[in-house]
Amino acid sequence: MNRLYFAYGANINIWDMEYRCPEARPVGALELRDWRLEFYSHATIEPHAGSSVRGVLWTLTAPCEQALDLFEGHPVYYTKREWTQDGQTFFFYEMTHPRSGRPHRDYIMGIADGYLHWHLPVDHIGQALERTYDPRRETVQLVGV
Repeated sequence: MNRLYFAYGANINIWDMEYRCPEARPVGALELRDWRLEFYSHATIEPHAGSSVRGVLWTLTAPCEQALDLFEGHPVYYTKREWTQDGQTFFFYEMTHPRSGRPHRDYIMGIADGYLHWHLPVDHIGQALERTYDPRRETVQLVGV
């Protein structure tokens, strides 16, 4: 049975999804309300009233979901959460605790490529990174992506 999956991090990148889950089909862009994108070693989303997360809704086959479970380190590194918004039920991955670290530049650039492909506002990534990175440390520039 196929399921709907909301991707907001590495799996927003269509080329990476084609590699990981060749049978996955994009449904289209989705704005998840009352959640906020956060970065630790990898992306996650956290409940936050009034915020939103941009991403992509995918239709997954059971083998695709199993492949993503392995990629995401489910259930140890990420858990799954079922969610309903506007009458549409889907799942997404949510990072477990403890949450720490900083993402690698190449990881961020892959997500930014996905945002550009889906015509999503890249500034959402920058805002999340500002909460992650100490301004006195190295920063990741998304200009010219």
